[in-house]
Amino acid sequence: MAPVCRVEELPEGRPVIKLVGQRPVALLKIAGRIYAFDAFCPHSKWNLGASGRVITSNGNIYIFCAGHAGMWCLKTGLGKVQGKEAPKLNRYEVRVVEGRVYVDFSRPVDQPYSGASVLEVKL
Repeated sequence: MAPVCRVEELPEGRPVIKLVGQRPVALLKIAGRIYAFDAFCPHSKWNLGASGRVITSNGNIYIFCAGHAGMWCLKTGLGKVQGKEAPKLNRYEVRVVEGRVYVDFSRPVDQPYSGASVLEVKL
């Protein structure tokens, strides 16, 4: 797990891009959870921090890319662009320990994932 930032650095409901070494990662804090996912749209590589908007529907949270009207579910990574299936959005496991956000880049999450709680975990 790589340390990324402090929880309080993340605004509620707006994706932000953080650099971990040379690797950009998008983080979203919403409804008491934190999600980590690729910083760029898997369809056309638009910046999801700058162009991404958050949409909630039917209990799911989606990131919308303004580039070509693509939308990806943060729980499953599945997405569509203009009504057609799009490449999956890579999502990563997140942990919050003593107010710090850590992301596991060793492999993308491939099952439904609900992000990490913003509540601190004491070691």
